[in-house]
Amino acid sequence: MVTPRTLEEALEALAAEQGERPVPYAGGTELMTGRAGPRGPFLFLHRLSELRGITQGRDMLRLGAGLSFSELIESPLCPPLLLEATRRIAAPGVRNLATLGGNICHASPAADSLPPLYLYDAVLVLASRGPRGPRYRRLPIGDFILGPRRTALRAGELLTAVELPRIPAFSRWTYEKVGARKAQAVSKVSFAAAAVLDQEGVIRDFRAAFGAVGPTVIRRRDLEESLRDRRPPGQGDIAGAYGSRLKPIDDQRSTAEYRRTVCLNLLNHFLEALGTGPFTGNHAILR
Repeated sequence: MVTPRTLEEALEALAAEQGERPVPYAGGTELMTGRAGPRGPFLFLHRLSELRGITQGRDMLRLGAGLSFSELIESPLCPPLLLEATRRIAAPGVRNLATLGGNICHASPAADSLPPLYLYDAVLVLASRGPRGPRYRRLPIGDFILGPRRTALRAGELLTAVELPRIPAFSRWTYEKVGARKAQAVSKVSFAAAAVLDQEGVIRDFRAAFGAVGPTVIRRRDLEESLRDRRPPGQGDIAGAYGSRLKPIDDQRSTAEYRRTVCLNLLNHFLEALGTGPFTGNHAILR
């Protein structure tokens, strides 16, 4: 067991060439549920102040990777899509322990925080030991998550922060999580979307991301571009193009066909709602 007091000590432990490298342990809610069980030694991160806190800069919002989801919920700086997703994660006891960084590094296609982070163009700050202190590199979240439980994290690296570039003032946004229950359920489908409309109702920015229907979160930037500087399209005009990229599977929670249908319903509902006033999501279309 290793319990560093500074980020530099943590990186030193991760870079050690003698013995087995320790496994980073933040909240442990993902690590302790692994099929094979956790393996030690562990690198406990709860004392690292460098991994905590939320900082608003002029051009970006910086979220510490060690923030618990409860801390995110309590912060007035947490952006709305991420806040809505975080509120739907498990139960309060889990949210008190589970961390943003752990949810990202676990790289589950059904991770609730991921669709909003993809929409916000999140950049991950990765630290490793350098000759004169920590050395940093930055990766867009889409380049970091490679597949289920697979990331671009290198040996000796630690996720320290998540940076969100300037977030537009979205005119409309929604986050939807579809599960067997409203709480304490793994997502069958998750969906985040946001748009900026001008005074004439023309789309100036459009973003959509789907979770739990592919190896990674699905976001189609080419289709987003095709919707910009247009009025909201009618139902079905764009759904087929998105549908070709959805790769859901059959499992114990749901069928692939159900997941695909729900995704396209959610997308169509959001597109229709762009011309009807404020919209923040509604599960009623699924019932």
